Amino acid sequence: MKRFHIMLSVSVVGVTIVVGALALLPRQARSQGLAGSPEQQADQAALEANYPKMEITDQYLHLSIPGQTMGQTVGVAQNSRGHLFVYSRSQNQGVARGGRAAMLWEFDENYKFVKEWGPNNYAESFAHVVRVDKSDNVWQVDEGSGMVVKYNPEAQSVF
Repeated sequence: MKRFHIMLSVSVVGVTIVVGALALLPRQARSQGLAGSPEQQADQAALEANYPKMEITDQYLHLSIPGQTMGQTVGVAQNSRGHLFVYSRSQNQGVARGGRAAMLWEFDENYKFVKEWGPNNYAESFAHVVRVDKSDNVWQVDEGSGMVVKYNPEAQSVF
């Protein structure tokens, strides 16, 4: 038992020393100029200046569904008419097979709610992705049920 306590104490002291050393390392590196020589920093700045920058547009859509709250949105797609399809984990029934925890909604080109697609569909257990193909068929992929459902443009499931 005494041997165990000695080994435990040595281990705790060793971990404390390592953690303390790692915590001090970045501070020492900055104070000693270990981030690179001025020439290296200039080279890095030149490389970054010529590197292509990502153009990101952050857009928030005010989508609302009568009588519903939109949960975690995991899939968004648009058809040729500009209608938006949103696949969301909105229900609180869990991810068990047969549980309905996901919903697929359609919004028009002005982002006004149109309808829910596939209501009470047993393939809406844990939303994964939604896609629209060139024929405006809507494809719903559900991770929880392990199913892919194809809807024609009239919102009828196609097997």
